[in-house]
Amino acid sequence: MFFNNFGGFIRDGAMLFGSLFDERLEYNVGLFDSLPLNTASRFFGQGKYANLIALLDSRPFGQSGNPALEHLHIGGSVMAGARNASPFPQVFWSILPSGSRAGFGTPFLSLNNNVREMGNQVLATMHAAYYYRQLSLIGEWQGGFVDYGVQNRPGLVRVPIGGFYVQAGYFLTGEQVVRRDVVEPLRPLDLRPGHFGLGAWELAARYNLLQFGNQVFTGGLADPNLWTDSVQTIDLGLNWYWNRHIKAMFDWQHAMLGSPIIFSPGRFHGIGDTFVFRVQIWF
Repeated sequence: MFFNNFGGFIRDGAMLFGSLFDERLEYNVGLFDSLPLNTASRFFGQGKYANLIALLDSRPFGQSGNPALEHLHIGGSVMAGARNASPFPQVFWSILPSGSRAGFGTPFLSLNNNVREMGNQVLATMHAAYYYRQLSLIGEWQGGFVDYGVQNRPGLVRVPIGGFYVQAGYFLTGEQVVRRDVVEPLRPLDLRPGHFGLGAWELAARYNLLQFGNQVFTGGLADPNLWTDSVQTIDLGLNWYWNRHIKAMFDWQHAMLGSPIIFSPGRFHGIGDTFVFRVQIWF
């Protein structure tokens, strides 16, 4: 939720990247002209801003020869910039597809119409990932702040943002992974006699927390009687890889809100359940 609601949509810029120490340390650093991730390209005239984005990822046991440790990753990233634009997103969602302005799942916070993103934004993460045979474990701590302004009101409201997630995946069909990348099924989906295969099947689960500082309400950015400043989600899913190019995803998400939000006139709820089916084509 942290990345999809606040991540940067990169368009123009320059980046240095590479690896050191026998590929045990990977680095990326760049300066980009960008918009929030869920802003379509047709809105690029509405307040572009500059972002400094950097990533470090280390594999401390990358050349140890120990298969149980060589794919342990530890690292972090940072995105810092300034902006002056209408808020994107104005409504925060538990599920927000990359590159989209509209989410689905459970909306849990909506900024008032007189709010504008003004000032600085600094977002940072620390991550750990572990891959061993069919197992993937990933966790990330996330934090930072965004500055907002209110129309016809002097001064800025700095809203701290924090959260984390932990997730796991396990391939039932024997595929082994060393990072989240394109998966090559051992037996691609094929119903022809002599070539029969059902693709690769992976069970997945995630717990995710996103928390806004109370300044989002005390600063007059949103209505506390209608919205909440925190949400937790539990996702259970099944990934089906037909071949290295096609992936189908089945997901159930259970969202637990910090306080009940408005669902329809006069109706409030504190939980949300979403069932999702998606297909991805990689080429």
